[in-house]
Amino acid sequence: MTLVALVGSSALVVDYLSPVPSFCGAGSGCGVVRESPLAHLGSLGVPLPAVGLMAFTALYTLSLLPGERRRLAAYAAVLGGLVGAALLLVQGVGIGVFCSLCTIVDAGAIVAGVAGGMLLRGEAPLLTRDPLRDRAWIALGVLAVSSPLLWPSVRPTPDVPPAIAGYMKPGKINVIEFVDFQCPFCRLFHPRLKAIVAEYGDRVHFVRLDLPLAMHPLARGAARAHVCAVAQAKGDAMADALFDAEDLSEPGLLRAGDKVGIDQNALKACLAAPGTEAAVVRSEKILRDTNLLEGLPTTFVGATMLVGAQEDATLRDAFDRAGTGGMPGVPAPFFVAVLALGALGIVVFGRVKG
Repeated sequence: MTLVALVGSSALVVDYLSPVPSFCGAGSGCGVVRESPLAHLGSLGVPLPAVGLMAFTALYTLSLLPGERRRLAAYAAVLGGLVGAALLLVQGVGIGVFCSLCTIVDAGAIVAGVAGGMLLRGEAPLLTRDPLRDRAWIALGVLAVSSPLLWPSVRPTPDVPPAIAGYMKPGKINVIEFVDFQCPFCRLFHPRLKAIVAEYGDRVHFVRLDLPLAMHPLARGAARAHVCAVAQAKGDAMADALFDAEDLSEPGLLRAGDKVGIDQNALKACLAAPGTEAAVVRSEKILRDTNLLEGLPTTFVGATMLVGAQEDATLRDAFDRAGTGGMPGVPAPFFVAVLALGALGIVVFGRVKG
């Protein structure tokens, strides 16, 4: 069970640290738990799964120690089982949802804890004939930890939903961004994305779509102002002005429009027009209807979906992959089959003979 917990912990670490989750989406129980205050250790910001991965690695290492020293693993397993039970209780009572991967990891900890308790009570022999050599157990542990870490780099890129693919042009690095002009992360990300789009020049086809969030009361008006500017071929300039503006109330929107050369009376009429609001609704429904809204900004660079204010290195990597057409990737069944064969080979050739 410790091997299973190692796989689950490693997968959770990947999802917590990656721009886009590889194993559980934001709408899943794992996604809800990942966004809860209990997902990280206080002000340190250390993901809880990273602590779990280190703990299970330590437990697994202790279990390979010879003789009486394995009793340390039993004590550690009992402690881990108590922590696993507590975390399951927190998910069910404190958060109200269960993360499937977390549940697997916590269940593994509980089973290991029960086994450790039996060993300490003398109900299981401390010294048993080990069916595998130590190097085989080490190889299985390395495989358990490394396989989830490897999957994001080899998995096929998911297909872009048709509603988003319709904005893309063949032969271009297509960048489709969903923004909220009052969102602090969108404001932080804007100059980074703008600079990198400029670096790639004419190779890029860029589209900005509006997705005002209900938590930002002034975002909807800003989205309408952006729609009005797009209709006059001044969408990018208006976006710059809106991201720079400290005031997104109607007077602030009119000032932003004047800054980019839009007549204030015309803009005021456009802001109140039913068709403008309808355009915002159509835009915001795209990401919501595809169940891909995990946070803003959400940016599609080719088939790669990036969530949040990504760093320059992540952006350039996505741009470069989109520019070369990307890699086809390895189908999940084939990847799992290769891992299973690898594990089987380790077990067969790592058995203790005699």
